[in-house]
Amino acid sequence: MRKFLIYIFLFILCLEMHAVTMEYNTQAAFQTAATNLTIIDFEEKAAATLLTGNEYSHLGLTIQQRDGLPMNIINRFASTVTNSGVRAISSSWSATGTFTDAYTDNFDFIFAQPVYQAGLWIGDINGTEVQFLDINNQIIASKWIPNGTPYIAFYGIITDQQIKRIRTIEVAGDGDGISYDDIMFSSHVPEPSCFMALLTTLVFLYIGKKIR
Repeated sequence: MRKFLIYIFLFILCLEMHAVTMEYNTQAAFQTAATNLTIIDFEEKAAATLLTGNEYSHLGLTIQQRDGLPMNIINRFASTVTNSGVRAISSSWSATGTFTDAYTDNFDFIFAQPVYQAGLWIGDINGTEVQFLDINNQIIASKWIPNGTPYIAFYGIITDQQIKRIRTIEVAGDGDGISYDDIMFSSHVPEPSCFMALLTTLVFLYIGKKIR
């Protein structure tokens, strides 16, 4: 009877349990925790290439510039690159190094199939928001990266919710030009926390029975 009550309690707990989302501010920590990542680093594109947004659809990603601006492949400043390679994507920066402050860098990185692990690099930061949205465009996690942040920052999450897109929000006329790089994602589903609770309980019950 005691076991039955424990199972009922855990079943109710699983129904009530909220989704679990882990946030990562370093690529190393994220990649250590992640599984089967696809990484799009733009290195195979020549600087000055204009993207249509469908170049990586075969890998499960499309890219949109929400204000209809060009999506430029640029060379990052070599002295400040701490992520992979030198290529990145930007609207406010051109491949020739021209900066247009009136241009936004509002991008959507959209996954063909929902993923559970995703992250990216954000460069030349002067106030930028990164959002991870689910299939209903509800925010799973978000981070405001304020002025004064080091030149390049990483933000990623691993969650048991379905991520449909990464959205970046950066206004025009704020004196900076944003670039994005190393878009990482995986459809690998983390172990459900309620399943682990049930498994742990069964193990303890089994050990207790053996001890008795």
